[in-house]
Amino acid sequence: MTSDAFKIAYKALNPEQRKAVDTIEGPVMVIAGPGTGKTSILTLRIANILDKTDTSPDSILALTFTESGVHSMRQKLVSIIGAAAYRVNIFTFHGFANSIIEQYPEYVPRIIGGALAPEVEQFKILETIFESNSFSVIKPFGNIFFYVRPALSAIRSLKRENVDPKNFLKAIKAEEKTLMGIDDLYHEKGKYKGEMKGVYKTALKKIEKNKELVKVYELYEKALASARLFDYEDMIVETIAALRKNNDLLLMLQEEYQYVLADEHQDANNAQNAILELISGFHENPNLFIVGDEKQAIYRFQGASLENFLYFKRKFPEATLITLTNNYRSTQTILDAAHTLITNNNADENAPRVPLVAAKKMEHEENPVPFTIFEFENGDQETRFLSEDIASRIKSGTEPRSIAVLFRDNADAIPLIRSFERSSIPFAIFSDDDILRDAHIAKLMTLLRAINTFGADELVAKLLFVDVFGLSPLDAFRILSYRTKHKKNLFDILRNRDELTDAGVTDIAKAKDFFEQLQQFAKIAKNKPLLTSIETIIRDSLFIPYLLSLPESLSAIEKLDTLMNAVKSMVETKKDSRLSDFIDHIDTLEVHGAKLARSKRQTFENRISLMTAHRSKGLEFDVVYITGITDGKWGNKRTVEHFALPIQGKTALSNEDDEDERRLFFVAVTRARKEVIGTYSKSDVSGKQKIRSQFLEEIVSHLDHKAHLFEEAPHIILTEPVPHGPDIKSVEYLQKLFLEQGLNVSALNNYLVCPWQYFFQNLIRI
Repeated sequence: MTSDAFKIAYKALNPEQRKAVDTIEGPVMVIAGPGTGKTSILTLRIANILDKTDTSPDSILALTFTESGVHSMRQKLVSIIGAAAYRVNIFTFHGFANSIIEQYPEYVPRIIGGALAPEVEQFKILETIFESNSFSVIKPFGNIFFYVRPALSAIRSLKRENVDPKNFLKAIKAEEKTLMGIDDLYHEKGKYKGEMKGVYKTALKKIEKNKELVKVYELYEKALASARLFDYEDMIVETIAALRKNNDLLLMLQEEYQYVLADEHQDANNAQNAILELISGFHENPNLFIVGDEKQAIYRFQGASLENFLYFKRKFPEATLITLTNNYRSTQTILDAAHTLITNNNADENAPRVPLVAAKKMEHEENPVPFTIFEFENGDQETRFLSEDIASRIKSGTEPRSIAVLFRDNADAIPLIRSFERSSIPFAIFSDDDILRDAHIAKLMTLLRAINTFGADELVAKLLFVDVFGLSPLDAFRILSYRTKHKKNLFDILRNRDELTDAGVTDIAKAKDFFEQLQQFAKIAKNKPLLTSIETIIRDSLFIPYLLSLPESLSAIEKLDTLMNAVKSMVETKKDSRLSDFIDHIDTLEVHGAKLARSKRQTFENRISLMTAHRSKGLEFDVVYITGITDGKWGNKRTVEHFALPIQGKTALSNEDDEDERRLFFVAVTRARKEVIGTYSKSDVSGKQKIRSQFLEEIVSHLDHKAHLFEEAPHIILTEPVPHGPDIKSVEYLQKLFLEQGLNVSALNNYLVCPWQYFFQNLIRI
């Protein structure tokens, strides 16, 4: 029976939304621009299927791209249909593949009989391949491992497109044949008559690199199989192979899932499309519903492309096409600017680019705020303006949580962080931090490295100044000065009371304790398993109390937790690991520029949000600042593409970077409900002149452009930075966290055993 919640929500739909909810049979493609209510459409359509047919909830499959998307969809569905929502199959694509692997392990022997290869192991396999084989292009003399990381990235992209080495080679040969058949391949006159034109030489070089990549790919796959390993992408690749090879399995799943829905389909790659096609492929016109927006296809680096989204209409020419145009988020001014921008991208007849219309007249639409652009002489003025303007808005009553500052790259956040910290602006950074770049984790890594190479002076010399151990900087300086003056070994000084006395050390007991503790840690590291060793070192060095004493203690503890999870993952793969293995693991990550990433958890505090434009997708704010809008930063971006893969409709001659960048800028602009403020500087930190991005020129008719001049040069601020992360001891934060999470039976039992066990495991979940 239809619930009251469904009736109320259904009544509020506009005609296009209602059509999407009501068209429950056959293939349906919904083009849903930003703010058009696509998630509501998905959940209401599921509810309508259950109401209008005899389909059971577990016969519906809904796929999306993130765990947060799964949670959001489930939560909305529960509010509409109640407990039945828990029986609806809602997964990420990888989660769905994993569910098939767990349920039917006999069909995927490579996965079920192997282990997931850590990224470090993948790097090491490729290092061996590059070291042991001859390559004329991708093995430069100065650094034979230069192409290791790009090669791994390219292999991942190929797997996301479900392209194996054999088909990759076919695509390369076809591309080469097409290139060599071009009529104007060579100069016909002049100085370079008979020579191949430069653009074609470049394309041919890309093809030659790809030929060598084929060999790397083949050897990589053999090495994984030989070691009984698989990588993350293999979970979907092997699932597709199992479905294509085993008709019985495919038929079982097709019978199980009567209706298939996919959210954010513009983010799909070819392998994910293959999953959709196979699972829904029992009927010629399957009950397959996709919703997305080609204007927001910004994840090409993860295999998503416009081509993958548009293939749907070609695959199912009889599909119902519905375009949602009513926007319930932004002012018409913002929507017009965004539309003017995106019309500069090539359109497709299967995805008509219809202007979005503000669905209701909002209170701020009476006097619409223009899309305002501020120009500055340099970056210091730009960040100063941002600090002052945001501080002024907050002072005037604007909620910090309703403000976002968006930038193109993670590195762009650094000057903003410094400025906001010193302006007492409350902010939260939403990015996957590399914990190895964190100052406190660096201290722990210095300790671990010193223990691993116990006897080497230089690391212990650094360790003397680490505040965790409580040695005074002056005593540390005296010890090192004494070592230099008398040319003595640092360890001999630290273990000898007379030497410490001669050096003038004031707290001899602390210096000797430091040495004895280090010596004990070294014995443990050589004789105990990795996990035991690191846990002992962290505990006995009092590193956790040190982190808990910091103003941003929650963030610090989270980063330590990320490091420990890396240790646990390593032990799961190699049970006899020692500290030396873990140091080697970290060294490999750092050599190849890979991250040990910590995802930002939800914050309940009232802070402005700092994030990249990529990270902002799916979010919305009253006021959005877009910073650094200069040529080369936003648009005309000179990206280094080590391998030009003939996938996603691309060739060696393709150049669609600006179209991708324009879609990203479109996403940034459409995050705003009320106002967009763009900023750029006419010179960078080195004084080099910059010009504003072409994207601003493309929407110039919608811009209010202002040159912002400060009456005086910004003065140097030496105030103490204000911590920008929550303190683990913040009562307000912990109360909100408790109310959000509730108290289940397991949490209550942990509390009764030990309140601290509940605090760490259940409340802050570490």
